[in-house]
Amino acid sequence: MLVTFSAGFILLVIAYGSYMMTRDMFHPAVVFSMVWGISITLLTFLPLLGYFSIEHEVLLLYILSGFVFSITALFTQWYFHGKMTNQNKNKLPFIKVKTRYLLYFIFIIHIVIIPQWYNDIMNATGGGSIYRISYMLRNLQTHGEKIHGILVANYFTLGLAVIPILTILYVQKQIRGFTYIIALMPWLMMSLVSNGRSSLIALLIALFVIYKLSGGKFTLRFYLIGLILFVTIFTGGAILTAKQGITEDSSLNETLQAVFMNFSDYTFQGPILFSRYYAGLIHVSEQWSPLNGVYTLLNKVGMANLPKINIKDYHYFSILNDGNVYTIFFSIYPKVGILGALLYTSLYSFITTLFYFIGKRGNLLFLVLYSYLFSAMVLSIFSDRFGPDLYFYIKVIFFIILITLLFRKKYVWNGKM
Repeated sequence: MLVTFSAGFILLVIAYGSYMMTRDMFHPAVVFSMVWGISITLLTFLPLLGYFSIEHEVLLLYILSGFVFSITALFTQWYFHGKMTNQNKNKLPFIKVKTRYLLYFIFIIHIVIIPQWYNDIMNATGGGSIYRISYMLRNLQTHGEKIHGILVANYFTLGLAVIPILTILYVQKQIRGFTYIIALMPWLMMSLVSNGRSSLIALLIALFVIYKLSGGKFTLRFYLIGLILFVTIFTGGAILTAKQGITEDSSLNETLQAVFMNFSDYTFQGPILFSRYYAGLIHVSEQWSPLNGVYTLLNKVGMANLPKINIKDYHYFSILNDGNVYTIFFSIYPKVGILGALLYTSLYSFITTLFYFIGKRGNLLFLVLYSYLFSAMVLSIFSDRFGPDLYFYIKVIFFIILITLLFRKKYVWNGKM
């Protein structure tokens, strides 16, 4: 326990030192090490609740990765100090769009896509209750089945590009709160049923950053709304996919207990399971790669085959429960070893920090991209959302450029490179 606690404490010291040098809680140098420091520190005590201990062999990799991520981010800040004047000042993204026409477009898209989405899920599952449909959709996707065609699939990606823009417009009082909710609600509800909660949790974390860097203030009301949204999405996803044995007949007390255990399991299983893989205690099919995003992109132009990802390798992370979450490191370490993992971590840090600085200076595109990279840092205890999500980032870039060109009155980038 002492070794694990010490590792977590070292990562927290790295995060604190980075904060003292940047005075910025949203700085990549702070975020990555802080997330891992908190996770490892808490994992020190979880064996008392039946969780397996982290194998000590992997702790050096966790510490070095946090250190490399922070050092690279700080170096990137230092390097661009002379390239970007007033780089620590948040210059708000000033967007002048034809708001009414953008909203008309969004509502028309909803009207066109909802019937197609409904037909897709009915054809895939045969209908039934919302619980049965969601559970079957999850099982089909787990086995590699495609539920939606290109139109509906891109509708969901469009939502992940549009919702941050709507959030900025709402923060800057260009649209009302009710309009904001009505515009994004179909995306949220349909995505929860079709794709589960993971993409929505990533979106919620991204919107947290968008809100702050767009001039929003952290008030008690903001925290309460954020907490309610998180609990609703996480709980809804758990219920719809029958996590922890939740059924339609489960009582409220049973459901709440199951959701809490599911949250705890998902938060901590990744570092535990990867440590057991690292120590050779379990075998997992080594099919993940940071280059999967590149392969996906090349596949679209017929230059590569899509990698087959087996997500059925479940292993126990506690006395009673098993899972298949293996952290960001399982995407990297099996292919390139410790040195390669540190090099990829440094590359991720450099790109994230660069996007952060440009986004802070008022560039809408880089602000949205950084918000998702921020989410990737937070969710690195689950999986790698950097390299493997390259195709997603490219589609977000395309949709943001398309929207700003179609509906722009005026766009001002407050700053110079």
